[in-house]
Amino acid sequence: MKLLKKSPNKLKPFNQKNIEQNEEEDETKKQQLQRQFFKISKNFLIISQIFLSAPMGVHKPRSDIKQRDLILYRLHVIWCLSIYSILAFCVYDEYTLSNIELPTVQKPLYFSEYLVYLIHLLELIRVINFRRETYWKFQIFIVDFDRILYDMKMSLNYKDLQAFLNWHMTLIILHLVSTIIIGYYYNEGKIINFLRTNTVYILPNVIIHISLLQYYALLFMVYKRGEKLLEYLEKLLNTSSYKDMWNFRHQLHLLRNLFAKLDEFTKVINDHFSISILLVYFGSFVNLSVNVFLLYKYLNAWDNSNPAWTIYSLAWTFMHIGKMFLILYYNQNVQNVKSNATVLLSSMKFEHRSVESTLRLFILQLMSDTRSNFVCGLAALNMNFITSMCEVEAVSKIAKCLQVPLGKVQLNEEQVVTRTLNNKTVSGYATILNSLAKESKSNIATNSYQTREIEAQVYQWIEFAVLYVAPGSKDKHIAQQLLRDFNKMFLKQSYLVGHFLTLADLAVFYAIYDLVKSLSPIEKENYLNLSRWFDHLQQLPEVRQGSDLLNFTTIYLHGWATGTHV
Repeated sequence: MKLLKKSPNKLKPFNQKNIEQNEEEDETKKQQLQRQFFKISKNFLIISQIFLSAPMGVHKPRSDIKQRDLILYRLHVIWCLSIYSILAFCVYDEYTLSNIELPTVQKPLYFSEYLVYLIHLLELIRVINFRRETYWKFQIFIVDFDRILYDMKMSLNYKDLQAFLNWHMTLIILHLVSTIIIGYYYNEGKIINFLRTNTVYILPNVIIHISLLQYYALLFMVYKRGEKLLEYLEKLLNTSSYKDMWNFRHQLHLLRNLFAKLDEFTKVINDHFSISILLVYFGSFVNLSVNVFLLYKYLNAWDNSNPAWTIYSLAWTFMHIGKMFLILYYNQNVQNVKSNATVLLSSMKFEHRSVESTLRLFILQLMSDTRSNFVCGLAALNMNFITSMCEVEAVSKIAKCLQVPLGKVQLNEEQVVTRTLNNKTVSGYATILNSLAKESKSNIATNSYQTREIEAQVYQWIEFAVLYVAPGSKDKHIAQQLLRDFNKMFLKQSYLVGHFLTLADLAVFYAIYDLVKSLSPIEKENYLNLSRWFDHLQQLPEVRQGSDLLNFTTIYLHGWATGTHV
């Protein structure tokens, strides 16, 4: 495998006319994609404006907004406030008049449900008026990104977006119609009660559904574009000529950049909808509490209950479960694309170091989770928090193993592990382990810093353990690749660095402990070399520290025990 001495693309002489022509072609293609996008999304965006879920004029490009649209914008503000006022009045009427005879235990449940609806709609009105420019930024990003894909000869089709919107709008309409019909019988045909119930319960949920559909659609578009990049990556890895390494690395860097753009865009989406998503979950749990209580009440007195009441409660229960599920589902789709790309890159083997380094950096980038700010930073719906907590536990065990005072170890606001001792704070897993080793006089610490070369290798393994092994062990595809790689490595060596136990072994041991623990006896036999290394470390009391002693007695470990490779 040889690198080309010259770039495969010959430099063309500077020509102002060619540059202007290319810029004109790019602008033409951009406008064409923009027209296609707005043609597909126009009807949905108009509906979103009517239902308080999008700013006025968002159904057309920002550049097409005229002075007269400012009048429509003011009318839209009045419309939003009017709808909100009507809802607030109906909520007050529902709570004070219709529910006056309810048992005391039920009133707080209903009140909390009403309150969440009012807060959620107020948040939607705030966002579409004070963060209205963000909606056009979303559209601009999609069009610009699609133009790049077009330049890379990737076929684009907005019809999948149209089908997606049509399908979800159909679901919203079906739920709306079914709840209205059931609600009519639920209110026993009393028109005033029927209208009030529709306003208090159905109207805010329809508005929230349409707002969520924007969120789903944005994640769907991220997912589809991620799939395009994944297809391109697979084709690149399968067909690239090793003789043209310059172009190959250039294409990898381009794909890394595009994946990074999608990753950042997903974070912006989650940040924009974060408060709304938090309210969806809070409101859904409140509503589930109400409906589960009502279902228990109806079923407990089935003979005297109206069947419409039970069906009505079931409809709302499934609807709220569906909302929470879809939020996770579309986020998971985005993560699956990155996970598949990671597996694809992990399976590739290149002899050239520059390519291996590029692939490794690409893998680490893909393993970052776009849902870290999913609910306003209060809780991450991913494995990052779990991984960070594992870092805290590993630091504690390594400090005990090195026989040094631990100090106070915790996660900071950014979920980064920190250690505080004698009023000195150190942040970062690798940095903390480095400071622990410098304070220790144990053999493990001494082994880890015998030479600068060993010190550098140990540090690299610690970084690899926290950035790749720990999160990768949570993914079944990456985990299998990790096990295969470690098993192959321990075929010819006893330890990760040199011929002695170092911090590198401890960091990797604690990172894959749960993964190895989950293996069946047969699976352990498939990774015989890794099992020998792992069993040797766990037999050391200072390493195991009270953890379960995993069973390796059924596999053949005798003459090949760790320590025999010299």
